[in-house]
Amino acid sequence: MMPEIVDKMPDPVPSKNLKHKYYMLRHGQSTANIAEIISSSRSLAYSDKHGLTSLGYEQGKQSANQLLDVLEQDIIQDNKEKKPRQKQNKIVFVSSPFARGKQTAMACIDGLMNNKDNQKKIETMGLTIEKEITFEHGLMERYFGRLDDDSIYTCE
Repeated sequence: MMPEIVDKMPDPVPSKNLKHKYYMLRHGQSTANIAEIISSSRSLAYSDKHGLTSLGYEQGKQSANQLLDVLEQDIIQDNKEKKPRQKQNKIVFVSSPFARGKQTAMACIDGLMNNKDNQKKIETMGLTIEKEITFEHGLMERYFGRLDDDSIYTCE
């Protein structure tokens, strides 16, 4: 069975009572994806094993454009609804400590900071990009135990 390809955004989370806005970013293509193996061992946290492929890094870098488009639409919507804007709109990256998550966040930051068009958008929107990534163990995927490092098809 082939993994499902998700090609559209899910419905937004109701933001009525949220103080901040949160955006999720799926990691880019990893070496474990290419090898079609499960990579969930906690011992891999903070290692470089099963990091991104060059395509995965480019996917992370390109996600910066999509993030800015979504942020721009949110600002337009907030203005239409006359919602007060926060004094400082800071973009903070929180990632699992797995290499694929960390490297995707780094690639997205690279796409934000090292692209002149994106820098102009960031300035126009009054955004600040936090370049330090915060690591959150709660974002690591489920541990697959003895299936770890085995074929993804053993999960069926």
